[in-house]
Amino acid sequence: MKLLSKTDIIGPAKRGGPVDPFRLNLYYRLPVILLCGFIFLQSCFSFSYTPPLFEHEDKVKHFLAYGVLAFLAARWIMQEKIKLTLLKIQVLAFAFTVLYGLSDEFHQSFVPGRYASGLDLVADAVGALFGAWIFGWLRRKLNP
Repeated sequence: MKLLSKTDIIGPAKRGGPVDPFRLNLYYRLPVILLCGFIFLQSCFSFSYTPPLFEHEDKVKHFLAYGVLAFLAARWIMQEKIKLTLLKIQVLAFAFTVLYGLSDEFHQSFVPGRYASGLDLVADAVGALFGAWIFGWLRRKLNP
């Protein structure tokens, strides 16, 4: 029994045909929405200070979360009915993710005990760049 195929990870090899709306919503849009919701919820609460496991642990978390978000966003954008090159898909996923990170930092500035951080936004952007790049790399490697 195969749990994940390359189609599940990066989308079908050929684009352009109609995508089943249920599949589009469940497999491509919902993961992006759920991760955005999770990030938003994490930003809503002020936590009591606990010492980090290692220096810059929060930046690593930002990098990973926004890298995954950019990857998922690229998957989603690719499945929409618009014809875009792989580079444009990656740029759109990166821009979406960075703008979401910017909105999250703005949101945090209103939460008691939290603050907006430019370094967090940099970690978000670098993670987004990496996630979009990984998507493109996998897409080219798995669908030559």
